[in-house]
Amino acid sequence: MNNRNMIVVIVSLALLSAIVALWMLSGNRLVGGIERSKTITFSVNGQEAAIIDRDYFLSLDSRTFPAVIRSSGQRPQRVEYTGILLANLIKQLDLDITDSKQIVVKAIDGYVTLLTLEELREGRVYIAYQMNGEDLKPRNEGGFGPFQLVILNDPFSQRWCKYVYLVEIR
Repeated sequence: MNNRNMIVVIVSLALLSAIVALWMLSGNRLVGGIERSKTITFSVNGQEAAIIDRDYFLSLDSRTFPAVIRSSGQRPQRVEYTGILLANLIKQLDLDITDSKQIVVKAIDGYVTLLTLEELREGRVYIAYQMNGEDLKPRNEGGFGPFQLVILNDPFSQRWCKYVYLVEIR
C-alpha cells in the first residue's frame, strides 16, 4: 500500500472515530442495553443508592402544578406539569442528605444543574413526568423526558433539566 492510500485509510478511521465519539457525547448512549433516560439513578457521595422508573413515580403521591416555560426567541408558555417534589422523593427513597452540600442533576444530553439543599427545602424543585396531562416523551421522540427537573422560582427556566437520568447527592 502506498503512502497516499495509507493516509486515506488513517483519515477515514479518524473521521469514523470522531463521528462515533460525537454520537456518544450527544446522549445517545446505552447503559447495560437500556437507554439511560428510562430510569433515574440516585447516588449519595458517589455510591449508587436507588434506581427508579416511571412506575415508581406512579406509586407515589404526585402533584399537578402550573409552570411557565421560557425559551429564548419564543413566547412564554403556560403549562401544567405532574411530578413529585425532589425533596419528597429523596425522603421517600430514605436517602440521608444531612451531611450533603449540593445536588447535581444530570441529563442524557450532557446538561447539568446544581441545586443547594436550601432550594430543596423551599419546596419548588420537582421531577416531572407529565406535561398537560400527557407523559413526557423521551428525547428520541422529540420530548423533554421521560423525566424533567422543574424549578418553579427559576425566572427564565435556565436551570430546568430535560432528560434527567442521574441525581447525585454530594
